[in-house]
Amino acid sequence: MMALTPGGVDQDLVRLGHRRIERPMIPFDAEIPAPAVADLRR
Repeated sequence: MMALTPGGVDQDLVRLGHRRIERPMIPFDAEIPAPAVADLRR
């Protein structure tokens, strides 16, 4: 059992609320579309 509770070692990274980070921050930004197959074959 894992309990995601606020504290010194919080595993819920979205809840931490960092604001001054470069966007997009993958995988935390939900509005980022999935990459196309052509992009994966480079």
